[in-house]
Amino acid sequence: MKKLVLAMAVFLGVAGASSSALAYFENGTNSSLVLSIYNKENNEIAIDLGRVLDTITLQNTIVAPAGSWNIDMFPGLTLSDLNGSARAADVTYGSVQRYNLFFSENTTDTPVIASTRMFTPFTNANVASFGTYSESGTSTALIESAHDNSYFWRMIGISDLEGRFGGLVLPANEETEADMGLLETQGYVDLFLFNYFRELSTATTINPSTPVAVIRMMADGSVMMNPTVPLPGSLILLSSGLLGMVGIRRKNA
Repeated sequence: MKKLVLAMAVFLGVAGASSSALAYFENGTNSSLVLSIYNKENNEIAIDLGRVLDTITLQNTIVAPAGSWNIDMFPGLTLSDLNGSARAADVTYGSVQRYNLFFSENTTDTPVIASTRMFTPFTNANVASFGTYSESGTSTALIESAHDNSYFWRMIGISDLEGRFGGLVLPANEETEADMGLLETQGYVDLFLFNYFRELSTATTINPSTPVAVIRMMADGSVMMNPTVPLPGSLILLSSGLLGMVGIRRKNA
């Protein structure tokens, strides 16, 4: 019996070590899918939602737990002051050189693509911001939006256009990112993730026409992938109340 318990302990130790080796905010093949919520004059948080090629296949799955973020992370602001966006860069080299650049919009409309030459700026901006995130936290990171490697400065920069993504996507308007104020009225906010593909060996490019995934941000700070079941009104109200209670409790503390 003792041998069995010892063997189980060793197994659990090995399993724990292997799982802890998985890093957050990783780039390269099957990179992290990262959600950033920010105000350009305040703070920015980033949440690692998992490996993008795996995460986009999930249905009705919570990929970030309740409490992953809250409004107290943005001193003096309300939810309507915040924007949300998500992106990943699955870059594969070798016999087949290809990019899968994932970026989000707040609608299912086909994104406007600036130039196929913008794959490298997108990827470089992604690498820089992910590196800063990994130094600032684990599954959730908090930095100032003024940081040189924030999502805001690396992906949007001096253009000040929402959803610019390092020059790859130039929107026809400034409504490509999520308005987090919707959490107050409907209890959730959806972002639609697109995949812009390029194979370098043949210079083949694919302009996405439909989203590959839906990212749903909930009022309690959780994130769900590809919701297929509408939220009951009572659950929406409960989620809104939970987020409010978290904020009140923190202020009273």
